[in-house]
Amino acid sequence: MRYLKPYKIFESENYLDNESINWDLINNAKDLALDKLDEGLSLDYKVDYIRGGGLNPIIIGEYSHEKDKLDWKWKGNSDLIEDYISYSFFYNKVDNYVDYAEESEELIDTLKVMFPDAKINNDRWANYGPVQALRQHLISDYSMDESDIYSITYTGYSHYNGKVYEYDGMEFISLTYDEAMESAKQYVNNLDDEGILNVDLYFRFDCVDEDSLVDSLIDEEYYRQDWKYIDEIEADENGDIDEKSLEKYIETEKDNIKYDVKDYIESHFGKENLQSYIKDHLTNDWLDKMTEGVVSADGLGHSLSGYDGLEHIEEYDSIDYYIFRIN
Repeated sequence: MRYLKPYKIFESENYLDNESINWDLINNAKDLALDKLDEGLSLDYKVDYIRGGGLNPIIIGEYSHEKDKLDWKWKGNSDLIEDYISYSFFYNKVDNYVDYAEESEELIDTLKVMFPDAKINNDRWANYGPVQALRQHLISDYSMDESDIYSITYTGYSHYNGKVYEYDGMEFISLTYDEAMESAKQYVNNLDDEGILNVDLYFRFDCVDEDSLVDSLIDEEYYRQDWKYIDEIEADENGDIDEKSLEKYIETEKDNIKYDVKDYIESHFGKENLQSYIKDHLTNDWLDKMTEGVVSADGLGHSLSGYDGLEHIEEYDSIDYYIFRIN
């Protein structure tokens, strides 16, 4: 039997001092797996932090005769509470977990006896709604085998505020409605930052503070200087500008501009300047209004699915999850 390198050889060892992690459990799993590794399998393992309905990876690792790997994924600043740490182990060979599911379950059953106080899952996504809902979608729409509990993997990155999961080369995000709307808001905000949102949408979804915009287009100083050439502005008894007639003229001008403010800006300042004028006078809640309008018109999938523009809804544990394929 060829023995593996000890885990202490990992490039960075600072996190190995973290006493919240059951290192004995991880190393015993390696020792129990040596025969399988000699047969050419690898032992993949995953340590997650599951709390309050959220899942955050701590470690994604692998043991094999080719390499020992430990990626420390935890980015949180809070201390790790052992009660929320979950462990899962699964044999793999060239991204094939399914054919070795029975061996994985045997290993896990043994570890559960050895470490009764640790949370060790046959299903690495146990109690994690977003991926359980994704699994339902994959079973119904992609004919995934119900017993395949290992082939959904976390890619380690996010699409907007949704963690990206991979299955058979396809990538998905699975979000609650509120999370999906927040992601759609990020999508819309990016379009705005890039200046590629259709200008008409700002008006269509009531995102423009038209009073503020129209006020900015009124040049009162010009009217005061040239009031004698404007028929509607009268002189007072002293031959000076009549303030009431000026005020009335300005209000009439505002009404005229507001009738079609877009056309007014294009005519007087050029079409190329229209968006900059509008974006200087958006309502405080314009992003919410724009997002709701875009989603209402085109659906969430148009914003969040880079593959087919579709959304799929799966209910798990009385919560609806919105699932989007992104590649």
